[in-house]
Amino acid sequence: PAEEYLNVRWNRAVSGTLRMTNIQGQLIMEEQLEERTWHAVDVSNLKKGVYILSVDYADGTSATQQVILGQ
Repeated sequence: PAEEYLNVRWNRAVSGTLRMTNIQGQLIMEEQLEERTWHAVDVSNLKKGVYILSVDYADGTSATQQVILGQ
């Protein structure tokens, strides 16, 4: 489980929008990515629990992953 930073890595440089929502679907954060192969998401101010991390890539594709913070 992540506690301070969540490191997200890709096999290639990506651009797009990274979003994190809580389990109720409320937007917690949104960050723009530009030609990144990794990104550190600061989660230190978020409560423990389950979140959904999604990325909408510039090429029109997307990816979603469940994230557990703290424990």
